[in-house]
Amino acid sequence: EELCQAEGTFSQLYSIQEFVWARFMVSSRVFRISWKRKRNSKTTSSGSRERSPDTTLAMVPLADMLNHGSPVHNCDWRHVEGRLSSSACFRMTTRVPISAGMEVTDSYGGKPNHILLAHYGFSLKSNHMDETFLEVGSRANALGPEDSGRTADYKAGGGAGCHIDYEKIRQRLLGYQQRAIFILTMRRKKKRERGTADRARGNVDGFEGDVNDEKKTKFLGKVRISGSLASLMSFTRILVASESELLSIGKIEEMVSVLTKKDLERLGGDLSSLTPQVVRADPQSLHNELRCLKVLVEAIESSVAARFDVNASSQATPRETRSEGFAGGGIPLAIQFCNLVRDGEKRILQTYLDAFRNVQKILSSLVGQDDGLQRRNKPGKEDPVDRSQAACEEVCKLARSKTFERSPVESYLLNDVVNLLRDVSEGPEEKG
Repeated sequence: EELCQAEGTFSQLYSIQEFVWARFMVSSRVFRISWKRKRNSKTTSSGSRERSPDTTLAMVPLADMLNHGSPVHNCDWRHVEGRLSSSACFRMTTRVPISAGMEVTDSYGGKPNHILLAHYGFSLKSNHMDETFLEVGSRANALGPEDSGRTADYKAGGGAGCHIDYEKIRQRLLGYQQRAIFILTMRRKKKRERGTADRARGNVDGFEGDVNDEKKTKFLGKVRISGSLASLMSFTRILVASESELLSIGKIEEMVSVLTKKDLERLGGDLSSLTPQVVRADPQSLHNELRCLKVLVEAIESSVAARFDVNASSQATPRETRSEGFAGGGIPLAIQFCNLVRDGEKRILQTYLDAFRNVQKILSSLVGQDDGLQRRNKPGKEDPVDRSQAACEEVCKLARSKTFERSPVESYLLNDVVNLLRDVSEGPEEKG
């Protein structure tokens, strides 16, 4: 519509179908060319200095015929600058000797299947860049209506009377987000491969590099989309945190200890305003982590059931036969590509579900059955320290399994869970 408004005769010359065809012909074939910034810059009408752009999109005949090589490609490309603009060229160089009849392939960049399908029209049978999305809902859905927030009085230093709104603290820690969507993937951050991330084909922004980067956060309407397992765990720990855990995560007591009575009076006695917005919450306690895992397991089960019409609690696994062979079965190619996207996303969700269930089982063995939270420490029972160490070994063994090797799940198990178990073995844990 904007194009038609800018160029009145466009709609008379071309149909919407022709425009869509041309748009995708370009977006799926262009090359993003980079060059060094020029030293000279020009002054705009406002008086500010504006540097020349260092990237552009280019159509390169013949070169755009190459398919995406997976898992590896055998040809790299780059824009070669010359002293004169007329001497610049687009150069393609093979990475290995090419024999007669061998297909020459380049890389479209590391992208998950749903991006490959949407922008290039195909998906891969085995794509280590695959990802899926998981939505974590509100605190009411996480804990139930009986756990509504409350306010309380708090005695600060010097006997100053203060007021704490625990739900306000929680909301500030969550960045005032009632729900959030997180990207789940099985890949971990690694160095860029030569000829992929910085020389990827196509005009697709925002999907190069690592989605596990804490800084890569987007917003869809009022819903935060974050790209790391650490962000997911942190958000959920805050969501289910008890009052004492909220004070610990927000470091309220530490800040109060350095404030004078006059400082507190300036705050109007409201300590909630001291809370930083959007912080990372490390594992707080066995109790908090179990509540966190309970929420995540339920969220994944609901997601799998809604998106794939499968009862996740039955330990169902993706049906590989749906996408075996592109030539057989009489299934249209487009449907087979869609099945590959679905199978990859479902496989990721099932992997995370298995991991969280295993951790639930291990951590539950360290807490009592009397109230569902209190640690066992009764006469005749195995020493809690020994049980914690045994649990730690079990987690390490789980993390090093082939399923979780070099994935964000492995990092969560070896860092968060192991460190939590070590804290438990070093001293008694207070009930949260």
